[in-house]
Amino acid sequence: MITDNLTTSVYFSDLLPEKCPTLNQHIAKALDENWIRYAYLSETKDIWCRDFMPIQIAEDRFVFYKYTPNYLQHPQYLRLQTNPQEVFHAGANRLEHLLQDAISIDLVLDGGNVVKCGDAIVMTEKVFTENKDKTRAEVEKILKDAFQCDIVFLPWDHKETFGHSDGIVHYAGDGKVLLTNYGDSSPYYYRRFQKTLEKHFEVIPLQYETRRRHVNSWAYINFLQIGKLILVPQLGIQEDEQALEQISNALPGCEVVGIPAKEAVRRGGALNCISWNVTTLQDDGFVGENDIETNYERACELNASAARQLEEKRIDADALFDMAFKYENGLGIEQNLQKAVELYTEAAEKGHVYAQHFLALCYEYGRGVEANLSKAFEWYIKAAEQGTSGAQHDVAVCYENGDGVEQDLKKAVEWYIKAANQGFSGSQYNLGICYEEGKGVRKDLTKAFEWYAKAAKKGEVLAQYKLAECYRKGMGVEKDLAEAVKWFKKAANQDDPLAQNDLGACYANGDGVEKDLKKAVRWYKKAAAQDEETAQYNLAVCYEKGHGVEKNLEKAVAWYTISASHGYKKAKDKLLVLTRVRYK
Repeated sequence: MITDNLTTSVYFSDLLPEKCPTLNQHIAKALDENWIRYAYLSETKDIWCRDFMPIQIAEDRFVFYKYTPNYLQHPQYLRLQTNPQEVFHAGANRLEHLLQDAISIDLVLDGGNVVKCGDAIVMTEKVFTENKDKTRAEVEKILKDAFQCDIVFLPWDHKETFGHSDGIVHYAGDGKVLLTNYGDSSPYYYRRFQKTLEKHFEVIPLQYETRRRHVNSWAYINFLQIGKLILVPQLGIQEDEQALEQISNALPGCEVVGIPAKEAVRRGGALNCISWNVTTLQDDGFVGENDIETNYERACELNASAARQLEEKRIDADALFDMAFKYENGLGIEQNLQKAVELYTEAAEKGHVYAQHFLALCYEYGRGVEANLSKAFEWYIKAAEQGTSGAQHDVAVCYENGDGVEQDLKKAVEWYIKAANQGFSGSQYNLGICYEEGKGVRKDLTKAFEWYAKAAKKGEVLAQYKLAECYRKGMGVEKDLAEAVKWFKKAANQDDPLAQNDLGACYANGDGVEKDLKKAVRWYKKAAAQDEETAQYNLAVCYEKGHGVEKNLEKAVAWYTISASHGYKKAKDKLLVLTRVRYK
């Protein structure tokens, strides 16, 4: 099953720029900055691609259905009923090759009522109402035969006209699902949703602490995920930050970005509704501006043909960049780093911002060209001056470390601020360090805390650890051990060994959390396994004293020895006492 975390590219209706211009602009910016390919579909009658486009169940297999929902059968709305076959056959889209292994099912269905959750699909029971000419058993059999997986049916709240499951639940990976805050409007249906889902998944409820529920707070569950990028609707209300934080926590390791989405929400949908995200073979992207190619052999032929064209004539910067990227990564063509650098250079000289950034990376790391930090900096700053946050961050790093340019901490801070203000979490974290240590800027612990908090909420693990430290020490913020534990947990769950050790210490001492020596040992073990010397020492103490684990002097000595081998003085001193042999 192709779940959202496996997708690589995304389509939108070509009506989106007209109907939701601001939303379209923000989405395009976020996708560009994260190297996600996207295109626009012609022959659509409305912007809700999710509802009428086929459902991808394998890399080369799609399920078509009858898109004739009852809410579009009134004469006033029939004009909005898109025929997905027409979309696929439209010349501008060039999608016909995907029809070769397509399945068509004799069911009225909405794509918005199909949420792929690992080895299962979640739907509301509205599908039975839409197909009254068939028995429930017949509908279930058709669905199971087509999707080859279990179908989890949620009850349909008839007050909700569309009956879409993507307004209720979203897959979070590893057998987990996020459940919307439906209980704020209908506790009865919420309990039924929760009870049904808990039979199949670990359920993570989205909850918002506000004095009054906002009518559109349902929209957060309708976020868009392409691979590790998550775009979350933002409504300009109090719940925005809470939604971002909860979704970030539920999907660690993903880049979570807020997107102003009022234009779509006012029309009755959100970001998942307006998109059709798919996976493409070898991630080889769009062969044409509006086309995703999924046939590997065909992709190789096209790439080879494009390569020949490069030898015959100059082509535009976008095409040069695309070919350079394929040569660098061996996508559908034999890898050739030297050729990649040649093409990146040509595109960069034409002003292509991503080519400039990638060329800088080649010079920095010596990919296809001799490493040259000065050259790297020259191209980094060209890309940065065009407003690319990643390049702005790299320019700041160059100034901070003196890589390819004279060290200048004030200029480093200036460029970090540019990238941080665009939401680049790495720069936000580094700015926190600068303000904490007074590097290139006057020391200001309050500002350090503020930047750590921004980066931490985006899932930046180092910032999460530093934010926990701020709360633990009262650095730039009022001391709050419970908040410290909260952020130590977030970082620890992303395998940060320092956070794992400090979280263990919180449990051992009862700092901000109920004392629990067994949990302390558990976190010490995780950090010790990553060679965190303090955790190795703390684990040894637990074995020596029998704290949270059965007393075992042999294991204690073993962990003291490992910690001492990393130079940890307390461990060396302890070994001297226990073994009466000075550790050298």
